[in-house]
Amino acid sequence: MSDQRKDRRRSDAESTVYEESERLSIDRRFSTDFRKVLMSGSLWKERNGWKVALGSSYRYRLRFFGLIGPGDGAGARLCLWKKESSFRSNSVAEREFPLGGCSLSSAQKHTGNPYSFGIFHPERPQLFLLCPDEAQFLSWTHALESVLINPERLSIRHFEVLALVGRGAFGHVFQVRKKDTGVIYALKVLDKVSVKKRQQVENTKS
Repeated sequence: MSDQRKDRRRSDAESTVYEESERLSIDRRFSTDFRKVLMSGSLWKERNGWKVALGSSYRYRLRFFGLIGPGDGAGARLCLWKKESSFRSNSVAEREFPLGGCSLSSAQKHTGNPYSFGIFHPERPQLFLLCPDEAQFLSWTHALESVLINPERLSIRHFEVLALVGRGAFGHVFQVRKKDTGVIYALKVLDKVSVKKRQQVENTKS
């Protein structure tokens, strides 16, 4: 083999190693920049206004989502890219959904899919997402709960359910006792999907 051919092969090999090194360097930089990414993956997003404008055949579209934890003065948010490659290349998200003041609920009644969930806010349109399988559904809901639920906030685990007091158009009312004080309260449990569909959010705040 001529020296010229050997030099060319050595140059090609060095170029390949350099490109691989550059790729790894980009990945490390990406990992550092996005160290607050708690969860990412492809989900089916329900289109707004699909019933009127598009029909059921175009109800959902596949998008790549990243759950970004709070930090640098910003709260937790769910970011959307059209393609995973845009997320991997550190492109700016096409849409961001701030999660402050939001709540999470199963959306099975709305979508008919057991691996779907809804993100709700009193003043913004709801967001319905479908996961490909149960494992992804559990991973996403657990990750979202970790940023939506304040550990210092009261939850159902702080109460003992005593009796069902009544049923209404939007849910149920239970009589409960706070475990640490013994004080009796009425606890209203709402069906969020039903409330949003009927546009009755304001009527449930009493």
